[in-house]
Amino acid sequence: MVASPAQIAFTAACTAHHLTPPLTNRVKAQLIDQLRADYPLQDLLAAAQIASSSYYDARHRQYRQDDPALIDEIAFYHKYYPDMGYRRVTTELQRLGWDINHKRVLRIMQEHAWQCTLYRHPGRGYRFDSFEGHTGQIAPNRLHRRFKTDRPLQKIVTDISEFRWDHESIEERAFLAICLDLFNMEIVTWQLAPVVTVTLALSPVQELITYRPALPYRMTVHSDRGYQYQHARFVTYLKRHHVFQSMSRQGNCLDNAPVESCFAQLKVLTVNNHRYPDYATLKAALQHSIDYYNFRASKQALGKLAAVEYRQRWAIDHDFLQFAGFTPLTNATNRKSPVV
Repeated sequence: MVASPAQIAFTAACTAHHLTPPLTNRVKAQLIDQLRADYPLQDLLAAAQIASSSYYDARHRQYRQDDPALIDEIAFYHKYYPDMGYRRVTTELQRLGWDINHKRVLRIMQEHAWQCTLYRHPGRGYRFDSFEGHTGQIAPNRLHRRFKTDRPLQKIVTDISEFRWDHESIEERAFLAICLDLFNMEIVTWQLAPVVTVTLALSPVQELITYRPALPYRMTVHSDRGYQYQHARFVTYLKRHHVFQSMSRQGNCLDNAPVESCFAQLKVLTVNNHRYPDYATLKAALQHSIDYYNFRASKQALGKLAAVEYRQRWAIDHDFLQFAGFTPLTNATNRKSPVV
């Protein structure tokens, strides 16, 4: 179907004002008024997908003026926390004492073209895969996608992902290994290295087991079937410390979905939207983003709390105070500074 001149003009006006759907009736009416002198009204209404009654109501309705201080607050989050969508911005504003709901925040962000666009990256042209067949011992899939748990450090998922800097060549890449606690989706330990080795995979696990509090239950560490997780060093270390080992089924990334989602979030905060000149700069950005992910990024599934705050509240409520102060050494950076 060929677009009408009015539809082309309406789409161009949305692009010029950096507006993305869905648009409020108020915004649609304002755009139609700008174009009405050059195009028939009925064609503009069809292009905007708005009824004539809704258009005239939007034109004559006395809209409440938004508090300039509120707009300034939302502008601050858009500038310094560009990964935040309207729901997380609403949560932050409510924490500051604003009596506001998500619909009003969404409208204001739409009117000022402040919607989050960081997640629209098409993806990288490279993919890391460490599976080399059955090179060692394959552990059973103990997790079976049961990703929920009611206690910290009971279910840990781990994996390695590739991050590149500068021109993103094969020589300009680093590998990040993390341990993610399924209790609160917190990155409890992590390690970055220029090459994939068994030591890279094992280091975060060793750090976690060394510094974890005493637990009245056994820990399970789940991973994919990468050769480093099948290696005798990795398997033996877990057995020596009475930790269950679990592995995904072959070629099934959904069995380790939480850690894959976590890596996607970290790449949104770093390489998908920024370019780094060298390895040191990339490592500093990853450390900053991991701290932000743990200490600042609120999650709906955690009652709109950040991962560390959720764990600390749980520890106090359940009189398990050794978990309230548990902080892995690799995360000791500035935790409240905004993403840059």
